[in-house]
Amino acid sequence: MKTNMRLIVALFITVLLILLVPGVKAATPNEELYNYFKSESYVIGGTTYTVSTEQLTVLERFLNEVTLTSDQVTLVKANAEKVVNILKAQKTVDVNKLSSSARSQIENIANETAKAVGITEAKYSSSANAVLITYNNRTDSVPLSLTIVQTGHTYVPYIIASAVAIIAVATIALRKRVK
Repeated sequence: MKTNMRLIVALFITVLLILLVPGVKAATPNEELYNYFKSESYVIGGTTYTVSTEQLTVLERFLNEVTLTSDQVTLVKANAEKVVNILKAQKTVDVNKLSSSARSQIENIANETAKAVGITEAKYSSSANAVLITYNNRTDSVPLSLTIVQTGHTYVPYIIASAVAIIAVATIALRKRVK
């Protein structure tokens, strides 16, 4: 009887776990690309950069209009790394400070990527410091300014000092209570 009851309880728990655990949903290629750029940071010329909110907004609008494949996402990521490596070699993200060779390489990579993902036109606007992209009869402006992230600053000393202060206060309070 005990064995039957244990078997029933085990079966009941197994059924509950199966019913309560939500199905794991794999990210779509579009979500994967958005999350990639949202979480990436790049160190160029000793400064860390991340994709700006405006750039993420344009990317989100684009991804709402165009459905990418995994191969396209892989190409975009690889080409983004190529561009970052060129910028690292040039030690700048300022388009005006890039050599003509570096600008040409970046332009070729951008054109290859644009063609692969369905962007019909991409051109640099120096007055806006942005790239104008056209897809599905829509034109968006992608600002080239990147968000600078403060690096090298740590809060560990403050956390340690706070912990030491709390322990010291607790010790004093405990000693007074014991006396």
